[in-house]
Amino acid sequence: VVVWTGNDVGNAKKIFWDKLQNYVDEKYRFQVIQGVDKLSQQYLCAANYSNGKVVKKELGINNALVRVEVNALSPELMNYRGNSGYFYEYDCKDILELREFCNNTHCQTIGIIGDKNNIVPLLESGIRGVDRVVPIGHTMDFDLIWDGYDLLERLTRIVNL
Repeated sequence: VVVWTGNDVGNAKKIFWDKLQNYVDEKYRFQVIQGVDKLSQQYLCAANYSNGKVVKKELGINNALVRVEVNALSPELMNYRGNSGYFYEYDCKDILELREFCNNTHCQTIGIIGDKNNIVPLLESGIRGVDRVVPIGHTMDFDLIWDGYDLLERLTRIVNL
């Protein structure tokens, strides 16, 4: 899910998607099954994501990127998450609009462009999800703290003599 905030969302979208499309065109080997999966995922979401929350689909120039605009976020959207360049987009006016969506342990990592302090009110609202906030491009980086757990503490033991 890509959430847009700020005063110049239209321009930010253009820059982001153009740069991502260029990167994908250079590095990504598209498989036909990925296109089928994206289409299937969108149909499932459109049929089951309640109350007409799916607004529209924007196809990239070559199906490597598929963007589905939603006009509301709720935890049930996690049931329709895709991969391989399948994105939901949401225009957010107030970061606390994300509270219900992120109050879910399936929402573990937020990748952010810009000032990460903008996310602080959401984190301080008592949500159960979101264990890490990292820059875009680092959401899959592994660390000793993972999904809110100190792996060193969890995966080792101390023998006391």
